[in-house]
Amino acid sequence: MVGDSDIKIDDTRWLLVFALLFRVTNALWVETYFDPDEYWQSLEVGHFWIFGNGYLTWEWTAQIRSFAHPLLFAGVYSLLKFVGLAETDWIVYGPKVFQGLLSGLCDYLTHLLAKRVYGPDTGRWTFILTTLSWFHAYCLVRTYSNSLETILTVCGLYFWPLPRSNNGRDLRISFIFAGLSCIIRPTNALFWIYLGLNLIYTFPERFFTILFDTLVIGMGTIWLEMIINYQFFGKWVWTPFNFLRVNVLEGISLFYGTQPFYFYFLVGLPVVLLTMLPIVAYGVLKTNDRHKLLYFNTCVFVVCVLSLLGHKEFRFLMPIVPLCLVYGGYGMHNLKLQDQKRNRTGTSSLLNRVILLLLLTHLPLMYYTTRVHKRGQVQVTGWLRKEARLGNIKSVLFLTPCHSTPFYSHVHLNVPMRQLTCEPPLRQSISKREKRSYLGEDEIFYLHPERFLISYFNQTQPKIPAFGQQYYINTFEWPSHIVWFDNQYLNTVLPRYLTQYRECLRLFNSHFHDDSKRRGDLVVSCL
Repeated sequence: MVGDSDIKIDDTRWLLVFALLFRVTNALWVETYFDPDEYWQSLEVGHFWIFGNGYLTWEWTAQIRSFAHPLLFAGVYSLLKFVGLAETDWIVYGPKVFQGLLSGLCDYLTHLLAKRVYGPDTGRWTFILTTLSWFHAYCLVRTYSNSLETILTVCGLYFWPLPRSNNGRDLRISFIFAGLSCIIRPTNALFWIYLGLNLIYTFPERFFTILFDTLVIGMGTIWLEMIINYQFFGKWVWTPFNFLRVNVLEGISLFYGTQPFYFYFLVGLPVVLLTMLPIVAYGVLKTNDRHKLLYFNTCVFVVCVLSLLGHKEFRFLMPIVPLCLVYGGYGMHNLKLQDQKRNRTGTSSLLNRVILLLLLTHLPLMYYTTRVHKRGQVQVTGWLRKEARLGNIKSVLFLTPCHSTPFYSHVHLNVPMRQLTCEPPLRQSISKREKRSYLGEDEIFYLHPERFLISYFNQTQPKIPAFGQQYYINTFEWPSHIVWFDNQYLNTVLPRYLTQYRECLRLFNSHFHDDSKRRGDLVVSCL
């Protein structure tokens, strides 16, 4: 006869298998574009390391990014190269499968974390919410550093000692995951600063033990990060210092957009959690044990500090989403208890109506964002890859806003490709006035497309000063293929200069776009 404990272990294993298969399928299902860092700060760098062709953005010349994250995908590319699949479509599928497996592990550990804090039923509901979350389906399976940061954070929190526990071994394991997550994203330190101070407050008698473990594991993490970076940069680099100096102290991140301080609270969290937000709030309100509010208080602290920074993005909220869903799972558990007390069963129950609301809101948005919205920006590189294999492409120019598509990580073959750049002003001598008037290469192009085409194409000089700027633009040659967005910026100008070209591909991209320069179909013009 099988005991209850055996049944629980077996069920847990099947849950892990389901989570892994679900997220791998999810990762392969996604064929849309969200943010450049998914490709340009991970896959492109790993592809460059293994195959020798890839585009390194300014972050790598400024050495503000750790090679630790791209190293994982370099490992995937090495495996594909070893087994002879690098010249197939697995060059795209391989990283997706790897990221899907990591994301499935994140879902599973979020379930275990909820189970550990609130019990088995909350753990089950939390797992259901993670699988229904449109934002998880849209972002977690993408190859962002934020995705890996989220996964490592959940791993660390699973081993973090609960307020009434005092397990030194688990704490050290948690510290290791904390260190790794900070290597990937230095801002993740906000989680562990708050949790660490709370831990010292709860166990003051362990202050020196906690301090010693923090210093030992912290120094080990720093050395690990520097050793990894040495392999890539060829010198000793501690990227978190450079990241803080360039992005925060010099304010370079502000060139990529600023939002008001209330953005995360009034826009970010409502969009990310959608109809799960009231359930999360209900779970927090039903939590009577203040010790169990530790993770909620951590989320509030992290979001408040991030709100002080000018540059904000939805994906920066990714690490707090699993914690929010733990409280959402507890909210669903309490809705179930209410139904049981009132003897309300079937479709008329409050719980069933809430589940229906979640399905009707999250699933359509999940489908639209993963299969429809901005899909042309990814599909175009798949078409280029196939044409390049056939030998039909000699060179490619992307007359689009910078980083609008994947690059060599998806095209793979070493055909000459060029895009309009958008590097920020990294010169320390630049004045505040120059910073305010600074324009990247792509901005200059879209301000005066015709003047740009006349001035910078087929010129005898290799470099020409950028209009009104303190830098030079490398002149262009007309390629065999040009990729551009068919919108009001270019559709009346560009065709006049492409009389020798024909339209060989037109792709639907989006019904709407927050960037007007990326609206319209994506067109490939060929000689």
